Amino acid sequence: MASNMQYYVRTTDGKEYGPAEQDVLIQWAKAGRITSSCQVRNALVHKWAPALKIPFLKSVVRNEEEEAKKKRLIPESHDQVDLGFSLNRRGKYRYVPASVGMRFGAWVMDMLIVGAAALLLLAFGWSMIENGAVRDGVWMLVSIGILALYLLYYVVAMGLRAQTVGQWFWGIMATRPDGRPVLMGRACWFAVLELLFFWSTLLFVFVLPSKRGIQDMLSGVAISRITVREIAAASV
Repeated sequence: MASNMQYYVRTTDGKEYGPAEQDVLIQWAKAGRITSSCQVRNALVHKWAPALKIPFLKSVVRNEEEEAKKKRLIPESHDQVDLGFSLNRRGKYRYVPASVGMRFGAWVMDMLIVGAAALLLLAFGWSMIENGAVRDGVWMLVSIGILALYLLYYVVAMGLRAQTVGQWFWGIMATRPDGRPVLMGRACWFAVLELLFFWSTLLFVFVLPSKRGIQDMLSGVAISRITVREIAAASV
């Protein structure tokens, strides 16, 4: 899968620069504009990480002592940045599919979160029955409420943030195969299919070269690791 990944950079004074593609960040780092004290995040994910933790920046980011010696610190304002290169250079990148273990771990964590909310609804249902409510009607409402909570959790998390809490913890995210955001409608469809086909996910992810389950393919979603590997960078 190929895509143009976009990133943001946050300096120690809280200013943010971007979005910019991977090769641009590398050039900024080589020019001393990204230091080890900077934070970087994927445009699809609201999780900042130290620049030295970003795989493609490790070998080019200088530490603070080297930056001070060479006096090539990041400028204080965006107007002072010498953009002698394009912010729109295109490169081809391959998303790294999430492993079986990462997906299963993320699913277990997400189910624990949804399950905790479901227990509150169950307790509420018991209290209504004890107060004389019709048992069948109460359990139908509780069941609908649990399903609604499950769908809302996935729709908000994946549709707006590209990650559920479990996926964030395990360092994976949801996008379309071409790298575009999932958005809420596709996230809802994925969540419905996840209920039906999660039992087959471990087998499909383990066997298929694409590492995608039935719900992934039917909903047009790809579950990948947050980091991506560069295949080739094209000229401007």
